[in-house]
Amino acid sequence: MSATREILPPSQVVAVDAMGGDHSPDVIVAGVAEAARLHSAVTFLLFGESQHLRKLISKFPEVADRIVIRASDVVIPDDEKPSRAMRAEYESSSLSKAIIAAALGEAQSVVSAANTGIVMALAMQHIGLIEGISRPAVASYMPTLRNESVVLDLGANLTVKGEHLFQFAILGTALAQTMLAIPNPRIGLLNIGTERTKGPNHIQRGYELIKGNQWPGDFVGFSEPHDLVNGDVDVLVCDGYAGNIMLKSTEATAHLIGAYTKASFKETFLSRLGYMLAARQFAKLRRRTDPRRYNGAVMAGLKKVCVKSHGGADSLSFTAALELSIDMVNEGYATRVSDLLPS
Repeated sequence: MSATREILPPSQVVAVDAMGGDHSPDVIVAGVAEAARLHSAVTFLLFGESQHLRKLISKFPEVADRIVIRASDVVIPDDEKPSRAMRAEYESSSLSKAIIAAALGEAQSVVSAANTGIVMALAMQHIGLIEGISRPAVASYMPTLRNESVVLDLGANLTVKGEHLFQFAILGTALAQTMLAIPNPRIGLLNIGTERTKGPNHIQRGYELIKGNQWPGDFVGFSEPHDLVNGDVDVLVCDGYAGNIMLKSTEATAHLIGAYTKASFKETFLSRLGYMLAARQFAKLRRRTDPRRYNGAVMAGLKKVCVKSHGGADSLSFTAALELSIDMVNEGYATRVSDLLPS
């Protein structure tokens, strides 16, 4: 049941599940401390084991006054089923309490590195969806040859209807407008080819709905993964099954290329010398493609901003997820979605 009470704090507040993820709470606290340094007007509510959190926060005295501890000794196991995570036994968990804080307006956003399915299930239960949106979508940003693009859905919905793909296009458009400052983003619909007759029924229906509705965006039609890499689309819409496979394939390919490159520069003295001469450019490349800069998947479609950090995130990655949530609140993402929905 969604919460309804609204308590607006004097400045932006981020609710943080300090116990979610592979390296919590140490990495979480370090990431929060860095975000607090970067955003002096933001307060962070940390939910977790209070004694341990106090010790960790004491290492960052310069920002400790803006990190508030909310005690919770219950942690939802990552291998728990999302349906079971919604039971009463987990109502006092760090994740549940953080999400409820956002639902009640005590915080404007919530960030967690816990299991994606569990985060989504609890956010749906307590926060609820924006009116006019029937399915949430996992959205993220990916580097391209031009800049960055929004991709969704990345795994929340394995099976969808064309109507859901249309809603994903709206959610992605709002993200591109607010976070990438693209007033009229180019929208592509992922398919096995660009020909109009290709693709299953839900893809065909999604095409008709996206093309047939007017909002600030340029629908370019069916797209393939290379259109995303080339930066030919600002928003790539897909169902969660295809999107998740594409995401994992991209990550694996990047790892393979990195491993090949590293090995090739170790083969001979001349290759090692070549690496030394080009070290500055390789450092620039690493920064440009560093996956930690893109950490933070948006649970798009919820009434409040909810960002899911990678479970294995380090402190730099978690800071990126926190900054994403802060920027989304500042840019009024949920309001933008509502404005784009057809009346």
